Amino acid sequence: MSASNKRIAIFAHFDKEQLIDEYVVNYLLGLAQVSRKIIFVSDGDLADSEREKISIICSDVIAVKHGEYDFGSYKRGFNLLKDKYLNELNTIEEIIFANDSCYLIKDLTQIFEDMSKKCLDFWGIAESFQYGHNHVHSYFFIVGSKAFKDKGFDSFLNNVKKENSIDDVIEKYEVGLTKALTESGFKVGSFFGQIFFKDISNKKILKRLISEGYPFLKIKILVLACFTADHFKDFISDKNLKIINNNLVRRIGLDNLLRVNHIFNHFSRYLIHKKLFLIRLKYGKLFIKLFGIQILKIDLNSHFN
Repeated sequence: MSASNKRIAIFAHFDKEQLIDEYVVNYLLGLAQVSRKIIFVSDGDLADSEREKISIICSDVIAVKHGEYDFGSYKRGFNLLKDKYLNELNTIEEIIFANDSCYLIKDLTQIFEDMSKKCLDFWGIAESFQYGHNHVHSYFFIVGSKAFKDKGFDSFLNNVKKENSIDDVIEKYEVGLTKALTESGFKVGSFFGQIFFKDISNKKILKRLISEGYPFLKIKILVLACFTADHFKDFISDKNLKIINNNLVRRIGLDNLLRVNHIFNHFSRYLIHKKLFLIRLKYGKLFIKLFGIQILKIDLNSHFN
């Protein structure tokens, strides 16, 4: 059995315009290199024309509005896997859980080859310390057969429900999954170890991580940190660079993207005093002020699940 045939992937999708963007198709093509089958679960309706974009790549498409964030999609994909592909579930070694919050910029094959030597039951690209607990990031994680065949894992996923806030989702499900599997005695780890928000919000650190094999650009980080994909063009193919920048334009608008890029290219050459130049994130809105005058406001709430 080839390495890719040992895995099935469940991919969580959300798009406020109910589109499957080109960067998502690109990500799925990357997943197809390391998995036998991809189950695509969208938190929303999808037109037939959108489903057609991934019909060759994905074995199944579930599209229903549930409002349970990524773990709600993971739950639905896992239940379909049990109901429809039980025989395959008994033969695979890993399930990949991934979501569309990142741009995939590198091949994933080497990561899986390296991680296979560690014999972990549950691992992700990176870990974080939040809400008082170290945990695996939920945007890309892998569950081995010992863990996904355990009744505790099944119960955990099927207890996922709609929460009041993203903070509740992170605490109950992202942090909660690592705690539950650790307490059940499963071996847990990650490819990069701890990576903090401040790390991937720092252009220099993020470039170093990418050079060391980090395969993603987190979309929210690009928007919040006011990066464009051009900042990382040394690590990204011209084709992917175009795909990423097209998506950023669709998310925040060409005018905003150009203004942010111009502002940061200009003011990065000077010592910035907070009374002269201020960046503030409040209630999901990004504000940039120059000499006390607001020059840019982007509502980030409308761009992310």
